Amino acid sequence: VAAQVSEITLRVTLQFPLLPAANITLTLPWFHVRDAAVGTTVAFQTARFNGKWLNDQARVELVARALINASEPLEIAIPSTAAIRLPERGLSTNQQDLLVSSVYAGAFYQVAVAKSEPIGIFKSSALTFHPKVVGQPTMVKLTFRLASEMVAGDSVEVFLDGFGGASVDGIVSVSNTATLRGSWNSKVTTLYLTVDAPTIRVPPDTEVTVTVEASKGISLPPLSMPANLPTLLLRTDALAGPVEWGRVQVAEGTTSFKCFTEKLSLTGGSFCGGNHTVRVCAANRASASTYAQGAARQAMSAITAEGCQEEGEALCANGGADASFGGASTKRCCRSPGVNDYSMCRTDADCKVDSGQGYFPGTKVVKIEKQCCAYCADLLDLVGDNAYCRAAAPGSGSAHCSAAEGVCAADGSVAGCYGYPFGFVSAKIDPASGGSARTASGSGITVPPGVWPATAGPATITNVEEPAQPAADGSMPAGQPVFFGPTGTVFPEPGVQLALPFTPSGKAGVELKVFKLVNGEWKMHPFTPSIDPVTGELTCKTLSFSEYAVFEVVVIVASNTTTTAPPVIVTTPRPVDAPGDRPLPVAILGTTPFTEPFEIPVPIGIIAGALAGVTVLVCCVLGVYLARRRAHLAAAHRKLHKGENLESLLQAEDRRPSMHSLLSGRSNLLTGRKSDARAMQPSLYEVEPSLLIQSDLVMADGSEPPSYANSELAREDAEEMMMAMGRTSTSQSNDETPRISVDLYPPQPQRAQPLVDPGQDFLPVVPAQPGKGGGKEVEAQAARLRSQVGVTTEQPRLRADGVGQQADMMMGDQTPGRESPAPSFAPSSDAEDTDDDMPSVLKPSMHAGALDDQDDII
Repeated sequence: VAAQVSEITLRVTLQFPLLPAANITLTLPWFHVRDAAVGTTVAFQTARFNGKWLNDQARVELVARALINASEPLEIAIPSTAAIRLPERGLSTNQQDLLVSSVYAGAFYQVAVAKSEPIGIFKSSALTFHPKVVGQPTMVKLTFRLASEMVAGDSVEVFLDGFGGASVDGIVSVSNTATLRGSWNSKVTTLYLTVDAPTIRVPPDTEVTVTVEASKGISLPPLSMPANLPTLLLRTDALAGPVEWGRVQVAEGTTSFKCFTEKLSLTGGSFCGGNHTVRVCAANRASASTYAQGAARQAMSAITAEGCQEEGEALCANGGADASFGGASTKRCCRSPGVNDYSMCRTDADCKVDSGQGYFPGTKVVKIEKQCCAYCADLLDLVGDNAYCRAAAPGSGSAHCSAAEGVCAADGSVAGCYGYPFGFVSAKIDPASGGSARTASGSGITVPPGVWPATAGPATITNVEEPAQPAADGSMPAGQPVFFGPTGTVFPEPGVQLALPFTPSGKAGVELKVFKLVNGEWKMHPFTPSIDPVTGELTCKTLSFSEYAVFEVVVIVASNTTTTAPPVIVTTPRPVDAPGDRPLPVAILGTTPFTEPFEIPVPIGIIAGALAGVTVLVCCVLGVYLARRRAHLAAAHRKLHKGENLESLLQAEDRRPSMHSLLSGRSNLLTGRKSDARAMQPSLYEVEPSLLIQSDLVMADGSEPPSYANSELAREDAEEMMMAMGRTSTSQSNDETPRISVDLYPPQPQRAQPLVDPGQDFLPVVPAQPGKGGGKEVEAQAARLRSQVGVTTEQPRLRADGVGQQADMMMGDQTPGRESPAPSFAPSSDAEDTDDDMPSVLKPSMHAGALDDQDDII
């Protein structure tokens, strides 16, 4: 590569021997060590020579370290570490000024190098583009001068890093010096060009220009490209002087622009005093700010009413003989390129402009110097209060403002333009075909065919600067108000679609609604708005023009709207009668309707209802648990109380020895049998409205004890237990009537340690002393007790709603005047049947579904 450091290899054969310390000299014109001082030498070594580069003489001296025989081929490699560069001008094939010399036997020998490679070089190369709009198709223009000649078949390749566009063939470039054909390969972003005419010869150092039109689709990089980008490369395979890849010496850059908005405030009594909006296409915000506070401030401060009047009259003269200027006002006059209605852009898309137009001084704000044609025409064609000119001839604006005449620039042109009114727009609507219009902020209208009145005139859309006030119902504005005119225009169905700007607050429990200004108050519009899911534009139907705005309205659930909570079902036995000072909890069944409170959305109401239902359920379960716990404790206290009372009664009647013995045997039997039976029974926590097992109740009349066991197996277990507890005997009464007697307490063998029922909550009865009483005495005493008990009721039936009476249960306290009724788990029908000895708070309840222990019931 020309001008680059390279290894140099010399191949030579001497016809004479080369003695040690003899020299071979190689002269290389235009070769050099860059930036070397005068007299610089560079030493190096090869396999058989000591070498030295003499930069001032541009030659290499090679000194042999040993004898070299005549006719011996030599290959001497001068390393690249010597930093010798090839000529910047390149080398031609077999260049004649490359010389080899030596001295032998006092004679000097010198010859030209017979064969050398060509080293081509582009003496100049440049790339230009037009238009220079980032990401857009552009015309590519390549200019170069090659040090060597080019002939047909030689090619030139250009690597355009970051460029786009589809691959294309058939590129032809014709110039005065050469015709080249080629193609564009988008995969490797390379432009291939080949000299076409077979007889053409391009002399050395001839400028060649290749032009590829923008229509071929080669596009600029999507982002800014600096000038002289080092990755833009060029090469050629010319036979007379090929050139490897090297950077293009001169290449234009491009700049991407964005639409920046800045504020400008003018004070000091200026005609255009106040706040203004500046919108320009700039490379960065700093440039936009510099322009706003520099060029824009200077231009706006220089505006006067007189100058505006003069300028307005000159423009309106193009509207016809009857046209006149609407008068100097801040709205019509206070604007300059980039400021207010003369803004250069609305969005970044408006800034796809040619950076080749240059910049405003001291900034990277692209220089846009022409008005937009659409805005130019509106100045003449608009009618109404906002019109710039009055009584202009129809169509005069379009006729005057033409890009072809150079008065304005077409919207979206690569040259850019100013005249994007952000807050106002006017458009003529064809009554037959309809139409649409939009401001830069996005507000606008869409009119279907056959809706626009023929006499309505142009539609106007004006963004109202003053923000909307809250509505009377408390709804808050969520967008800038927009006035649609002409005022009072009425439309038939299907009406006109309004597009309104909005900015949601993000609050929960609100929805967007359109409000209309009626007599100074904001009223909800009857039509529901919709939001496009793709563009995000909010539109709403209307049948008349006025001032509209988007509001946020609180979502309110109507009073007749209810939400049904999931059913809460509690499985519980039927409640039985209970003492009045301890009412039973009421089961909650079915569903609980509720109405959502004001300003609470439906999902929150549902959650609140569910939480309330769960709370009630927990309370019910807790109530049942507490009731069962109290019943269990009451039963324990009652057992203790009754046991002591029974023992005192027996002492009073002097029957303590036999009764004590009976109770002892009874207790031993019950504790053993009940422990065995309970080990086989399920836990007494089954929620059933019945008694599980009542086998420990011994009936005085010998009948089976009442049982509501829920299985035949449980009933058989009860009967088996009764058989084990007593024996039957037949005796004759005074009237000789046979009777069945039950020995309630059969003798039991004494146990060293009686079985203890884990479920018992009372102390065991002291075992009877041996030798006291006997079987016959017990039997007789039992018969006597039975004869003293009057059986006045039928055998009891323990209904689910409570045990009625249990008078046939034999009680031990038969002293006259102190008879106690059988224990009852529900209030008895007679007041005298109540047990005064038992505190009411300790009376057991059957609400838990089963009785735990009944050992004290005889």
